[in-house]
Amino acid sequence: MTAKSAAASASAARKSVASGSAATLRRHFQRAVGVSPTAYRATFRVA
Repeated sequence: MTAKSAAASASAARKSVASGSAATLRRHFQRAVGVSPTAYRATFRVA
């Protein structure tokens, strides 16, 4: 996933859950999952 497509995905997700802002979505994600979105993506990144 490129940075541009990741940003588009985050934007689409934010709009679909009506979180209000990317920062709010990141906070909710971290509370729900226990790690930041960046750390979560790094877990599944294929080298």
